[in-house]
Amino acid sequence: MREIGWEAAVRRVVYVSSVASVGCKGQRLDESSWSRDQQTPYCRSKILSERAAWRNSTFD
Repeated sequence: MREIGWEAAVRRVVYVSSVASVGCKGQRLDESSWSRDQQTPYCRSKILSERAAWRNSTFD
């Protein structure tokens, strides 16, 4: 993702996800709260894609 962005001079990427990726009744969530529910392929794909986005992000 980074290499393609540099070649194409991409300045900003916005990662979006559905609300289904977050939800813990009665718990306060922040950027350190990762889902541990990887029972379904859908849940696992949400977790892995968000982690990849965080790994490849920079804050300028």
